Amino acid sequence: MQILTGKQAGSVSIGPVFSGLMELYERNYIGLRKLIPEQDALGEEAVSVVRGCLDLHYSLLERCKYTSIFRLTYHFKEADYCRVEPNLEIRVYHDARVAEVISGTVQRNHYRYAPGFVVPGTAPSIVRSKWKLNRFLHKWLNFCIKQGHQFRAAYPAGDVTSLLSGVYADRD
Repeated sequence: MQILTGKQAGSVSIGPVFSGLMELYERNYIGLRKLIPEQDALGEEAVSVVRGCLDLHYSLLERCKYTSIFRLTYHFKEADYCRVEPNLEIRVYHDARVAEVISGTVQRNHYRYAPGFVVPGTAPSIVRSKWKLNRFLHKWLNFCIKQGHQFRAAYPAGDVTSLLSGVYADRD
């Protein structure tokens, strides 16, 4: 019987190897489901507002049958422009239940990964750099969730009324 330590059981501790990256993708998917529980019902743009915290911005870039790509970021209003950071593009594979950062800007450093493009002999460095950015997403998601951020679909007033009338009709 194997006994897991708290470090092994409670956090992503495998490191920047392929299996660790896959575990991180799974954990990011779980975190995103907590942050965005109804992604299919969410519109193209949404903002999560929590008192005393930065507003978290969501922008849908692409929605397909098995995947979605969206952006998560904060907006910092500067003198003459709005700086977005971290600015992460995230691809969710709904059928596989994993999520990965495909590009992003963190602390003004830009990262982009071209799928399928691997220079011979550089795969370990690609895994390492993907692991770092996806590890950032993992920590950021946990931070946002602890602050109380969550994206909920907005329902038109008519839908809420019909939903409530259905609930109250059951009581008669």
